[in-house]
Amino acid sequence: MSNTSHSASDFVMLGECLHALQNPQVYRSELYAKEVGNFFTLLERTGLRSTRRMAESLAGLAIPNAPLGLITAVASLELSSRVHPIATRLYEETNDKDYIESDRQIAPKLVSLAHEWGRPLEPHQAALRADTETCLRARLYRPAIVTAWGLCFDLVRWWVFSDTQRLSDFNTLLVQRTANHRRGSRTISRYTDYFTESDAFILELCRDATGTLSDFTEKTHRILQRLLDDRNAFAHANFEEATETEAKSYVDRVIRVICNPPFK
Repeated sequence: MSNTSHSASDFVMLGECLHALQNPQVYRSELYAKEVGNFFTLLERTGLRSTRRMAESLAGLAIPNAPLGLITAVASLELSSRVHPIATRLYEETNDKDYIESDRQIAPKLVSLAHEWGRPLEPHQAALRADTETCLRARLYRPAIVTAWGLCFDLVRWWVFSDTQRLSDFNTLLVQRTANHRRGSRTISRYTDYFTESDAFILELCRDATGTLSDFTEKTHRILQRLLDDRNAFAHANFEEATETEAKSYVDRVIRVICNPPFK
């Protein structure tokens, strides 16, 4: 079975459309054609591609009306015979899928994170935010925690990188801390330079640097380090299982720290 998450309302509307298509005798031709269009749209949205291909036989039909404006009896019989195998295939295709219940109770501040943070998200940050939301809605709680940390940590790094003086103060300490390292002293000049440094090391540098990074206090570091520790507990292959409460609480903590000083 394939695992797919769709809105239940899409399937309710799909069933309503199918019922209309199976009873053409009570419709005018223009309204029936509109239902055909709605049916195609819903099949696309729900990913029922096989049914969508079969439904092509309903496209572009010339449907005659009776004197009172309804579809003629002969045309109604023909349409019903066309719809019957389509309905059969629809039932078969939906039974082949495993639909995951979607959780709609998502923190509004996660949905509107850019507004809460006070600046636009970079494309990769917007993707991480969307992935976190998707994991929560699909009740994938371990992945939600892991992705939420990725989002949080990237916003911390971006906060440093996007300000010339903060980046300079960060690099001053980075050079000192790596002077005797086997890889030699290092600086962050491109954003991808961050990717070779560990999360914990970057947080330590932010805590210990001076100048414009002085607002990154021991308390800020302690909160972020605790988030990192929790993320590590769930990210590695082990027997840890994240509950709904833990995942949503974790996301709330991420939003709280990133949407307050020194980051905002």
